[in-house]
Amino acid sequence: CQLAGSATTDPLFYLADNGVTVLCPEAAVGDAREVNGVLYTKRDRAALDALVAATPTDEVELARSCTTGVTDLAELFGEAGGTKVSDPTTFNPDLSSWDVSSVTNMYAM
Repeated sequence: CQLAGSATTDPLFYLADNGVTVLCPEAAVGDAREVNGVLYTKRDRAALDALVAATPTDEVELARSCTTGVTDLAELFGEAGGTKVSDPTTFNPDLSSWDVSSVTNMYAM
């Protein structure tokens, strides 16, 4: 993996070998670092839930979340009774940087 961002000696946040996924295995929840000019924050499931529940849903911060270590993403954006996002007609954050390597449950995500 390569170190990225303005401080190349800071290994808390870095890109995976695919050049897209942001990893932060040694960071604490709430830590934030810049990777390729974007400020990412390590979030756990509760913090992701809070961003989804915000009105409006905070798509920018969702996209800037480092999800390393999160194991359960089930029903993050919706559930059997409907959606959890504030505007499902426009909800479309870029989650391509999310690290889902530890996720074991994506049911009804």
